[in-house]
Amino acid sequence: MIQSNKQVPDWGDASSRLILIGEAPGREEEQRGQPFVGASGLKLNEWWARAGLHRGMFYITNVLPSRPWNNDISKVPQEELDYWAEHLRKKISGLPEPFILIPTGKTALRALLGKDNISDLRGSILSYEDEGRTIKVIPTIHPAATLRAKKFEARCIYDWMRIAYEGGFREVRLPKRDHIIAPPMDQCENYAYRVLELQKPLAVDIETHPQEGITCVGFATGPQQSFTIPFGVKRSIHLTGNKPKEVKERETKKANDRISKAVFHKEHPLESYHTKKRELNSIEKWKIQKRPLVVICRIVEEYEKEHKLPSPDWESDGGYFITVGYWETEEQNEKAKDIIRSLIEGENPLIFHNGFYDTYWLKDWLGCDIQNWHWDTLAMHHCLVPNEEHSLDFLASVYTSEPFWKKETKEAEASGKYYKKQEVLWKYNGKDVAVTFELYEKFLKMLQDSGRMDFYWKHYYNLYEPLLELSLTGIKTDIEKRSQRRVQFQEELQVLLKEIEELAEKPLHGAKALSSKKVQEYLYEDLKLPKQKRYRPEKKEKTSTADELAIRTLMLRFPEKLNVVGEKILRCQRLNKLLGYLKEAKIDPDGRLRSQYKFNTTTGRLASGSNPYGTGDNAQNVDRELRNIYVAG
Repeated sequence: MIQSNKQVPDWGDASSRLILIGEAPGREEEQRGQPFVGASGLKLNEWWARAGLHRGMFYITNVLPSRPWNNDISKVPQEELDYWAEHLRKKISGLPEPFILIPTGKTALRALLGKDNISDLRGSILSYEDEGRTIKVIPTIHPAATLRAKKFEARCIYDWMRIAYEGGFREVRLPKRDHIIAPPMDQCENYAYRVLELQKPLAVDIETHPQEGITCVGFATGPQQSFTIPFGVKRSIHLTGNKPKEVKERETKKANDRISKAVFHKEHPLESYHTKKRELNSIEKWKIQKRPLVVICRIVEEYEKEHKLPSPDWESDGGYFITVGYWETEEQNEKAKDIIRSLIEGENPLIFHNGFYDTYWLKDWLGCDIQNWHWDTLAMHHCLVPNEEHSLDFLASVYTSEPFWKKETKEAEASGKYYKKQEVLWKYNGKDVAVTFELYEKFLKMLQDSGRMDFYWKHYYNLYEPLLELSLTGIKTDIEKRSQRRVQFQEELQVLLKEIEELAEKPLHGAKALSSKKVQEYLYEDLKLPKQKRYRPEKKEKTSTADELAIRTLMLRFPEKLNVVGEKILRCQRLNKLLGYLKEAKIDPDGRLRSQYKFNTTTGRLASGSNPYGTGDNAQNVDRELRNIYVAG
């Protein structure tokens, strides 16, 4: 929906190299008849000045030429957005010399490239095909978003610095990397021999699966090439997962056709394995259940193998068969593990990104003796800029030209925790490790130039070994005392719930614990106390609450009404948290709490949480009433 019919024209020289594409005019833009002259425009001017740019260098346009109703572009019908997206593309075709198209915000990115994930793709160097010419695209977050969330501003500044640099040339310059992803055994052996002989710094990255353990390990001795060694003996497994309706229908038909072809083959009918009636019954069952049947699928696979027919992975709306593992025999798989151990345990200085994760798996699952973990690009960046984000994809978007890749395997991972095409995972691993090495080279120079190298060695490097050992060894738990404490808390909670019921003259609890809804009704309806509210990001609004801060605030203001029952409610809330911790604290079967530690907090203090296996917990901020359940040993 459009607020008015007044269109804001484009601004600037159409022959400019830099083409800024906004989403829609705001109120200020509508009044002045120019794009980006309101608060967002002022913010852009500030960033441009820092990047050595100015407004006169841009041709500025919008997807929508008029202001949306209430400045809310999300309410504009999709058909209208599609119409103006096509209009934008025609406009771009008429521009003579564009070097970079700069979509700001999700709407502009979708109109230009059909993609929505602006927070992922921001800063990436992408391409737009326009009638035979390729134009560089660098998306960035809309400046209006930074007015609502200050955390995005640093990313925008980095993006504009990249745009200023990339605006100096027309061509798309992306890193050229050679990812070796399915090497035979002799190539793995030769690679290990060469790397160990040279003793150069070696970047390492692993990929894992909850049941399979480490699925592959990637190595890089430079940013141009990676070498991924897969794990596992090759086999087929069946997965299930949700898919769009049209995909379900297409895949089910495809599977039905494949089975029917096998059953009714003129020369080699499938009845040679079983009776035709049984197979037809299986097909009918397939149609009813709409999922692969393991028996019929295996029969057809045998048939296809015998008659040398193509035998692709099975797929349907209810699941699919995939191949996992790489090596043909267990002996080969064990040999691959030995090669990886030799690389990890060699004399090469090792480079990781967030190495506590990788080294935990390598030491615990593979038995590696890790002696030469010298560098961690997360720690190196934290040493340089402690108050910024340190994830690999963010660092790559700022310090490398690698386009965003971190979700290349996420759909498969979410649907089944396996990857339908292992090659995608192996290449993903190769990008991870090659980018890690590139970041290492850049951060190494930055540490040397900034004079912080000594601090890196004294602070970060000296933490690697003890924190890893603490993660693997864990903290001993007194299981008997833990059980006793849980019973004590449960008994105290039941007594308090009865006392609160007597004071409130009605129950404020459910089956086992206080009910937040009932507590709020008691506070705000029965006692008529002023509602306390808290902003909830997931709802993007303030809603009433009966949390600890709300109750303490009301107790200070209305002690005569709330002090006695208020203290009991707070104690109940505390007991619920303590019992939740005792129930959920992830103790290993041997009675030890194995947490994973990290040092990349803004303040530089250590933090802890669950380990890669999913056990462990926050081991530093343990409640005072629970600390004595942990003992030395």
